[in-house]
Amino acid sequence: MRYLSYREALTFRKISTQPVRAGRPGPPGGQSRRRGKKAPADRPGGLREKVLAHLRANPGSSFTPHEIHKVNGHSSGAIANALDTLVKHGDAELATEKPRRFRLARAAAPAGAQASAEPAAGDTGAGEEADLAGAA
Repeated sequence: MRYLSYREALTFRKISTQPVRAGRPGPPGGQSRRRGKKAPADRPGGLREKVLAHLRANPGSSFTPHEIHKVNGHSSGAIANALDTLVKHGDAELATEKPRRFRLARAAAPAGAQASAEPAAGDTGAGEEADLAGAA
């Protein structure tokens, strides 16, 4: 195998029809190659809406950012930021501090799920306190 001199290599580059690139050539048509499993970019606030939709679909459950990442494919850091914003807006709440788990806020829960989570208006809980006081 014969090596080209520097001057010959420059001449070869000029007459070559293929562009000279480092590494492997990309797909035809000048399309860029996507690396890894990245979700497509959303409009501003789009990820928050996706995360909120996931929380609304599962109102009785709490999730870590990583668990939500496995469902929708966005990075868990971006999901954690979206969840922090949802907590500030009152749409989600922090269920546990360590590990950080989030759930749908009571005010943002659908009507059926909210009614089952809160006690009835006539129930004051006084009967439960009397039962506990008698047990002591």
